[in-house]
Amino acid sequence: MGLGAGLTGLLTVCPMGDSITVGAGTSPGDSTLNTGYRNPLWVLGQNAGIPMSFQGQNTTSHDASVRQIYHDGVVGDTIAMIKARAQVSVPIHYPEVLLLHAGTNDANIFSTPAPTILASLDDLILNCWLQGQRTGLNRLKLIEVAQITALPNGNNSIVLALNALIPAMAAAHRAAGRNVQVVNMYDALGDPFGSNFNQGSPPHPNAAGSQIMATKWFGTTGSGLLCDWGR
Repeated sequence: MGLGAGLTGLLTVCPMGDSITVGAGTSPGDSTLNTGYRNPLWVLGQNAGIPMSFQGQNTTSHDASVRQIYHDGVVGDTIAMIKARAQVSVPIHYPEVLLLHAGTNDANIFSTPAPTILASLDDLILNCWLQGQRTGLNRLKLIEVAQITALPNGNNSIVLALNALIPAMAAAHRAAGRNVQVVNMYDALGDPFGSNFNQGSPPHPNAAGSQIMATKWFGTTGSGLLCDWGR
């Protein structure tokens, strides 16, 4: 079964993480209200002929035009909290693609050292991959893990150190047969005081930043959701 064939013909995608996954800070009054990157990503799929079904156990307030409201993001969650939810959600939904932006609160709220965050992230990825496998039905085929966006304080040094470690971790998963790909959200969005962030609600991306994140998740031929191994 190719990526996206699924039981319904839709590409099943689970957005997983914290408030950035929820969409906190997105500018009000547009079609991405409180969805962050999720609605722009769905639109990209529709325009490319790749209809998606977003999956997860949570919903948030959203503009009436938003078609896909489900996700596995919770405001304030650390990686350990995300893992606890994933252990319930992944075996229920068996998404084909998991989009993981996690570690912001570990660094921002708790000042956890980068190697400790990386170990938790590594464990979360392994846990999701193993729980997302089954025979003959939809199953997890791709985890996209983000090099997370910047923080507007001194703990950004933790983010930089963590992001530097993520590619080698992902490579180790691929060497073990798990399709884990890295998406560099940090460089894509840039400085947290720049135009891609909600200055009244840092470190959350605004509508422009959310569109950039959607484009990065979606990728191009040979990467992201258009990866040539599955389409």
